[in-house]
Amino acid sequence: MNNKIVAPIFIFLLLSLMRLASWEGYAPMLAITLFAGAIGVSWRGSVLLPLAGLLMGDLLMALKMGDSYYDYFINGEYIGIYAIYLVSAFIGHRISGKVEIKNIAIGTVASILLFFVVSNLMVWAAGLDFNSKPYAKDISGLVLCYTNALPFLLKSFIGNGSAAIILFGAYAWASKNSLVAKKA
Repeated sequence: MNNKIVAPIFIFLLLSLMRLASWEGYAPMLAITLFAGAIGVSWRGSVLLPLAGLLMGDLLMALKMGDSYYDYFINGEYIGIYAIYLVSAFIGHRISGKVEIKNIAIGTVASILLFFVVSNLMVWAAGLDFNSKPYAKDISGLVLCYTNALPFLLKSFIGNGSAAIILFGAYAWASKNSLVAKKA
């Protein structure tokens, strides 16, 4: 089979299933969207594929978790999160012509830090910490929010870093061994 068919199906399924298996910051979703952007067959595919996989995963999460997960959609939180994943796919698309270790590492770190900054800013703006107590709407509350999120940042580096190594490494190996068609 051609990688124009296999790779998108693989990425879609991987994103959908990993959304179910995420462990408090250890989800490799950013690495998968970065990878999708880097090997995407077109810019449109690089954007739509991650969104479709994330949406399918979120729908599966809603079925699994019930009402508590619906707030994620009702409150519009998913819009900011999906935007971050789109930026990650865009970063991947930008490195698609020069997929090298340095560019993969920079793309992975940039995606993780962007997710950390934006998602925790959204948490602070929403106002509730892990104990359902409000964060103060000042610089001390913002600092506390980011401080509380540091363990998740470490897990994100571990999850996305290891996933980037596995995904890009497997793809490079498969390309070298002619198991996938090389991007023109």
